[in-house]
Amino acid sequence: MNTSGPTKLPKDEWNNFGLRVLDYNVSLDWGFNSTIHDRRRRSDESPVYESNRYLTLDGVVLWPEEQEGDFYRVSLSEGLKDWFVGPPKDYSVKLGDFAVEDKHGRRKYRKYKDELIGIYDPPYEIGMIEKSGGQYHAWANLEGEILSQMINLVLNANTTYVHVYEIIKPKPNGRRGKNRWVTRVSIHLGDEDERVMPTPPLKTKPG
Repeated sequence: MNTSGPTKLPKDEWNNFGLRVLDYNVSLDWGFNSTIHDRRRRSDESPVYESNRYLTLDGVVLWPEEQEGDFYRVSLSEGLKDWFVGPPKDYSVKLGDFAVEDKHGRRKYRKYKDELIGIYDPPYEIGMIEKSGGQYHAWANLEGEILSQMINLVLNANTTYVHVYEIIKPKPNGRRGKNRWVTRVSIHLGDEDERVMPTPPLKTKPG
């Protein structure tokens, strides 16, 4: 008989870390949209031509202390592509677009004290962090204009720092391990001897 009580499910963890950029690469491309030849992914709204911008940043972690010295490659690309795991497909969506509905299409609510609160299921990730061959690789998809501004900053800076924010979630379906999802990326400039100070990580809600 099991007397240990119910098993506690692991909670999501929030974290961020700061990198000093050691090297970078910028690339651009333009051509036919490959999805127009894929019957499963194309639609009447698929653009025939597309352009892409990419910014790759190689850097070393400055903080937090337990990650200090780790090498990361941060790959930033334009837009939420069709192959990306999470919605939405554009950046004009509002929270209401992710309202949870029942099987009849009616919005779901939960009661908090004497108030009904809407239930939402918004995306939480813009990319992912993986480790391969002893090297960490963080990638994220950004809005095109923001990525262009970041590229301009990096091209005109002597020293660049990157903050990567992440949510660490248990793998689904009872699998061992955790997935590291990127929630935000920010770029900071500074002098050669300047050290970026960390922003406190987001905290999970109690319970």
